[in-house]
Amino acid sequence: MSTPLGSDRRGLEIIDFDTCLSRLAAQPVGRVAMVERGDLVVLPVNHVVVGLTIGFRTAPGTKLAQAVDGKAVGLEVDAFDTESRTGWSVLVQGTARVATEAEAQRLEGAADPPWVAGADTWVVIDSREIAGRELSSRNAAG
Repeated sequence: MSTPLGSDRRGLEIIDFDTCLSRLAAQPVGRVAMVERGDLVVLPVNHVVVGLTIGFRTAPGTKLAQAVDGKAVGLEVDAFDTESRTGWSVLVQGTARVATEAEAQRLEGAADPPWVAGADTWVVIDSREIAGRELSSRNAAG
């Protein structure tokens, strides 16, 4: 459980930075959001967190093309419990790029095998903001 830093305007608890990183690392699947040809695209990815480096593997295609361009991306990871109506979400905002060889080696050392054949190119998200919110039993409706 995180130590609340206060609440946002909707009453959701703000998650501290270290807990955000820990929760990002603990969830193997997140969603990357980007704009491609003027349309919003959201795709699931298996990501890895090593220190402050957040990366995911990809095969040639949409995500890799976006990364090469260095465009803005978001990575969202969450968990929830429908019975208690509680949950949390962490959002990373930044730009994506192909990982350096050293970064790729560090990420590879921490990663499970890829889920998709041909996903052998590492993409790193250079974050400009990492923020999280939590809906706990203290502030859940109902």
